[in-house]
Amino acid sequence: RTPWERLKEFDEADRAAGGPGFIPDDKREEIEHTLATVNPAELVRRIHDIQDRLEALAAPRTARLARRMGPDMAYLNKTLARIAGVEPEDDETPQADAD
Repeated sequence: RTPWERLKEFDEADRAAGGPGFIPDDKREEIEHTLATVNPAELVRRIHDIQDRLEALAAPRTARLARRMGPDMAYLNKTLARIAGVEPEDDETPQADAD
């Protein structure tokens, strides 16, 4: 069951017990309409398209920063140590100047 289905069940149980329920009727209709008209596959495609465009827009600045800053050797050493299953050495690696 989806979270929406579980919420509807709680709402219906509360109403059956004489309570006001949790979901206003107008919101229930609005949510049901949205769920009926949204295509999850199309939504994922649109999200990926937007992510691709954002990455393309960020690429020049990211490349400039990488050239200026150099690699983050402390982070890289910790990651490599974790992969190798050994204790990382203390941060002995000098950091590039941040200008």
